[in-house]
Amino acid sequence: MKWDDTKSVEESARERLPLLFAKFYAAGREVIEHEDAATLHQFRLRGKRVRYTLELFCPVYGPGLDQLLKGLRRAQTSLGEINDCATAHDLVANPQFHDWLAARQTVLHDAFRKYWLDEFDAPGREQHWVRYLRTYARRKQNPRQ
Repeated sequence: MKWDDTKSVEESARERLPLLFAKFYAAGREVIEHEDAATLHQFRLRGKRVRYTLELFCPVYGPGLDQLLKGLRRAQTSLGEINDCATAHDLVANPQFHDWLAARQTVLHDAFRKYWLDEFDAPGREQHWVRYLRTYARRKQNPRQ
């Protein structure tokens, strides 16, 4: 994400963060049907980078950004639980445990998929957050806040 040094932080945030977030939504739509833990884990890591970037701008956007971050955290927690199952599979060499993990991973993936489709990416949600990021970066913000 290249920033224009001639613009304020707020102007740059309004310009760049909506694009970053729209790309995250697009990536999520690509992986939502994948059950491969490695693919989902890569998406989780991408989400972390997006979330950490947005967290840096909390002083610029104020408390309204908290709701978006809460949704991102929930998605990442779900993806983390799926990854935990894949990791645990390699730690214990027990067929019954593997079967249990596979069933658990399916349940967790279904829950993540439902959350993504019904809440995080419900109709209009992406547009809402992109519009928010494009519009509500405060002008003349004290960086110490």
